[in-house]
Amino acid sequence: MAAPGAGPVAPIGPTTAVVAAPAAPGAALVPTAMQPDGGAGRARLRLSFLGDSWVDVHDATGQRLFAGTGHLNNVRSMSGEAPFRIYLKSASSIRLEINNHPVAIGQQYLAGDVAHFEAGADGRLRRDLRSAPTTGLAPPGVALPGGAPTAPPAVPSTRPHG
Repeated sequence: MAAPGAGPVAPIGPTTAVVAAPAAPGAALVPTAMQPDGGAGRARLRLSFLGDSWVDVHDATGQRLFAGTGHLNNVRSMSGEAPFRIYLKSASSIRLEINNHPVAIGQQYLAGDVAHFEAGADGRLRRDLRSAPTTGLAPPGVALPGGAPTAPPAVPSTRPHG
């Protein structure tokens, strides 16, 4: 163990020590793991609705766990392989828990009242760099409140391979 004020901590094995800055408002309320796997593993996700909100949740395998509107005072619980990809409209109307720990949705994941992020089994939120949502479009086959258009379905390529 390093003496107080000794400077940076060196990596130990495959895991790197993390020195955390003071928590900012809206930061995750659960401890962050020091694992390089990004919060992978089986996890339970709970969404509590304080108002109507449209939600789309996928697990790490790509399976859609929920897509649709949650209504005032409803709760949706689901389990799957984390990290979860989560897209929320009216994000301020939703309380998020991962493995029974409350998680705050930080401003860095919000554009207005729309949130898009990954949530790890460790309760830590991360930017979802795999796919950015298209503003105003819902996934294929899912209608948004107010009749907003849905994204067009993917069209397979008809070009010959090779």
